[in-house]
Amino acid sequence: MNSQKIDYDKISQTYDRRYEHNALSQIAEELKKKLNIKENSSLLDVGCGTAYWLNFFANETSYLFGADLSLGMLRKASERNKHIKLVQASAGFLPFKSNSIDSIFCINALHFFDTDNFIIECSKLLKLNGNIILVVLDLQNPESTWYAYDYFEGIKEFDYNRFNSVENIVSKLKKNNFIDIRTKIVQVVEDIFNNEEVFKDPFLSKMESSTLAWLTDEEYADGLNKIKQTVSEALKRKEKITFTKKFHFVLISAQS
Repeated sequence: MNSQKIDYDKISQTYDRRYEHNALSQIAEELKKKLNIKENSSLLDVGCGTAYWLNFFANETSYLFGADLSLGMLRKASERNKHIKLVQASAGFLPFKSNSIDSIFCINALHFFDTDNFIIECSKLLKLNGNIILVVLDLQNPESTWYAYDYFEGIKEFDYNRFNSVENIVSKLKKNNFIDIRTKIVQVVEDIFNNEEVFKDPFLSKMESSTLAWLTDEEYADGLNKIKQTVSEALKRKEKITFTKKFHFVLISAQS
């Protein structure tokens, strides 16, 4: 695996293509329902990226805040909505006053953070009875699968080490005195590709998947060649080889 940091400033240029493939609309709907934002509510997205999720609340409150370490992502976020107040900051050191935020959310970015420090920081920033919502991939779900794990060496172990289990996250929330903790499978993403269709999968691109982005160019090329060889052999035998990807997004909600 590549020990170098992923260049999210570069990735930011094409990052939103993933939502063209799947807008993850069920997550957006549940997020709006759970947060129930009022006109003067303050809302902070940590690991906001290009502000895709914050923008769903653009017409509901003027107090939208986004935090991300990548300046490239923040520039794209500003292009999307100039009214969002953006800061370059890490998840464990957020430049906001204590007890100043009504709701904090983090969508599919928790695996980039020190989870303990992030949750501690949220407990400081949230007002009494404030909301925290975390949407995470549940790799522990027995139905979860990704064909790439069979072809790119080391990435399955890498993902299982960096993605917290839902149970572990709930435990950390309890430890920091969050209450009314609830979990729900909010969206299941499933794609099935037959033979050479797999090469149309946007997440097979090295720069579209944070997992593959950690590979060296040589490791990535080696895994891609294995897929090409598998497809080629199947076509020679006039057989169909299926590549399946199925992920479960779990929404975890709690109150401070």
